[in-house]
Amino acid sequence: MRQAKSNQMTVGRWIADKVITNDWRAGKTEGERHFAHGGGTACNAKDSIRDLMEAVGGRSAFVRQVNALEREGLIRVKRINVNTEVKEITFARKDLDRLCDYEGIPNERKQVEKKKESLSRLLETVSCEWLKAYLQDAYRKLEKGSLGDKSGHETVIRILCAIAALDKDVWKRKFSSDVLNDSKQFKQVYEKRIVAILRKYSPYVEEDMTDDQILSEHRIMTYSQTLQFKGSLVYEVGNGPIDTGTQVYGTILNAQTLSHARLVSLNTVRRVMTVENQANYEQMHFCPDTLYIYAHGFFSPKERRFLEQIAAMADDTTEFYHWSDLDYGGIRIFQFIKKRVFGRVRPYRMDRTAYDQARQLGEGHDLDAAKRRKLEKLRCEELEELKQCILTHGKEYEQEMLIE
Repeated sequence: MRQAKSNQMTVGRWIADKVITNDWRAGKTEGERHFAHGGGTACNAKDSIRDLMEAVGGRSAFVRQVNALEREGLIRVKRINVNTEVKEITFARKDLDRLCDYEGIPNERKQVEKKKESLSRLLETVSCEWLKAYLQDAYRKLEKGSLGDKSGHETVIRILCAIAALDKDVWKRKFSSDVLNDSKQFKQVYEKRIVAILRKYSPYVEEDMTDDQILSEHRIMTYSQTLQFKGSLVYEVGNGPIDTGTQVYGTILNAQTLSHARLVSLNTVRRVMTVENQANYEQMHFCPDTLYIYAHGFFSPKERRFLEQIAAMADDTTEFYHWSDLDYGGIRIFQFIKKRVFGRVRPYRMDRTAYDQARQLGEGHDLDAAKRRKLEKLRCEELEELKQCILTHGKEYEQEMLIE
């Protein structure tokens, strides 16, 4: 095997660049490629011997390397002008393994086979459904000879497996240190790729979630989660009951409290309202029978674990409402809360009357084409009336316009 100089173009490397395809990586080695002097029927202009000769640095280097490849039996050569000029070079795809070895080129067909074997073994051990779906798609791409993104593929899989195996919350830098032995490498190198994969495959991801929210859904914490509410609840964290009824301007529970708090009583609360925007939430006044909760968007897992205790403790007479922006995002947040937090929730001021009132108060925001297509496909159930208003008028409005 002759090792070519690093980054130096040779006849063998040039031929390999033209011949290596997904079909060959997938194991299809039949057929030949022909390279003629001036292009024409045998090849296109970029595959001509004239182009090859220029790429390797001129006639002298070209002739020397062609002769060497011919002696190795790697190419067949047709010559003219008393064997002084190369008319055509023929290369058989079955010899591409040998050509890779001869030129010191990484053999991507063998890389595909190695990755297939590794993924096959891994798939036998994986129980996480979203991870299995990703690995199966990756395997199918390899079967078609696609290497995809060649850089860091094994590391990406290692990170995904680590995420699937998490059984408790972990801070992002700690996760990076544990998995990559570098506290910053996950964020700097792999985070965007991992989040993109989770967006596509994970059932815990909602369309409008931020990157941080997606990671938190998979137990990787990127900021200190807090829950804000106004109302009278009783909870405990190990040192006796705490009644929030005295905190008439609101209560904030930090991440640690959310992890350990156990709800004791709803006191006199008979109405629970989640509010998307902070201005509207701040405008709400303390009321003994109502619990106002600042939603800020999609509730995090820690917040949901606490809110689920409220849903479990509420009796049949307790009412649940959600007030959100009069837009596609507001509809999505309502649906998320209904699906993942409060199953009995109903919309508050998210109907035609509220929409018409908002139209009279301001210009709103234009509904762009991409969002319109998404909204048209969305099943809205309780919010179908709002959906049709948005589609008819092409405008979205924020709930701050309706502050009471």
